[in-house]
Order: sequence, then structure tokens, then C-alpha cells
Amino acid sequence: MSTQSTNNRTADTTGQPTRRRFGWERDGVNGGLTSIQLLLLWMTGQGNYARWWGSTFDRREREDVCTEIQEFFQIQGNIRRDTRGTINQIAHTSGDKRD
Repeated sequence: MSTQSTNNRTADTTGQPTRRRFGWERDGVNGGLTSIQLLLLWMTGQGNYARWWGSTFDRREREDVCTEIQEFFQIQGNIRRDTRGTINQIAHTSGDKRD
């Protein structure tokens, strides 16, 4: 299957647009902060790390916090990340193997 590049999107042979994936360390927009830098800023904000690792967290609560993190990414760096990727990156960054 061949692809054609158009800006940050590619189109496969079916004509369906697909997004290119950028690493968390290389996705800053116009020289701005990257996803990992923004994630670390969010995690070190007052109470955010404790909220994430709160003992009563269920899946819905984590998704709600992920939505908050994604909004932070969008406002601070015009970066979009999906919920699952954000959950995985937090687990990877903090060394947690539960998720």
C-alpha cells in the first residue's frame, strides 16, 4: 500500500487520510514543548500526580483525567494525543507496570 504525504497527514491507496505518528519527544509544534515535556509539566502541577495515582481511581476517573491532560496539551502546545497513549506514557514515565 502506498501513501501520499499532505502536511501532517498521509492518504493511503483507498484515499482515507491517516495521521503520521510522532514520538512523544519530537512532536513540539513550531519549536514549542513536546508531549513528554507537557506531560511532565502537568504531572508536577499541584496535586496532579497524587490525583492520577489516587487509590480509588477507576477506569472512568482515569479517562476523565486523561481528557484534562489532553486539553492541557491542546492549549499549551496544540498537540493531540489519544487516551490510551496518554495512560501508557504516564505508566512508562513513572515506571508503573500495572497498566
